[in-house]
Amino acid sequence: MKKRVILFFVIIMLCLTGCQHNNKITNIHAEWPVYNSTEEIIESSSNIYSGEVTNISFEIIDMKTGKVDRSIKSDSNSRMLYTVYTVSVTTSFKGDNQGIIQICRTGGLVDYKEKEQYDLIKTSGLTSKYEGIPIIDNNRALEIGKEYLFCTSRTVEEFDFVINPTQFAHDINSQTAKTIMDLCK
Repeated sequence: MKKRVILFFVIIMLCLTGCQHNNKITNIHAEWPVYNSTEEIIESSSNIYSGEVTNISFEIIDMKTGKVDRSIKSDSNSRMLYTVYTVSVTTSFKGDNQGIIQICRTGGLVDYKEKEQYDLIKTSGLTSKYEGIPIIDNNRALEIGKEYLFCTSRTVEEFDFVINPTQFAHDINSQTAKTIMDLCK
């Protein structure tokens, strides 16, 4: 009986480790502006709105054009994996914000659909540029079903972009969010 339990345990462990997709993470450091006041955050944002995150997905976007470019034959040297937050807007405070907005943040996410992220990099031909999933330092990961105050820049129709990885989304009940919303009224 003891041998069967040990054998069962060994088989389960082999299955678990064999079934895992071991995707390497590549840490990338990027320089971003840091805003020292809520006034600076408001000034740097073309759009400010509250909303609930309804989905988290990933896309290959050309950093220069802001357009999706998954083509393995692309000549662009500025393509990158982006995390895309789909947001259902609740209230608009600055800019024209209604319905559903997609917010892009440079790089992927650790421990979240890593196989999907890696497969997207692979099918887009970016494995020679990135040895693994590019993860930007100081990321702020958001949660599906949670409401935030978003401070973004809209330079193309399809996506909003973060003003920086740490100050683009604020917990809706935080003092910073409350101050930004009050100043935008």
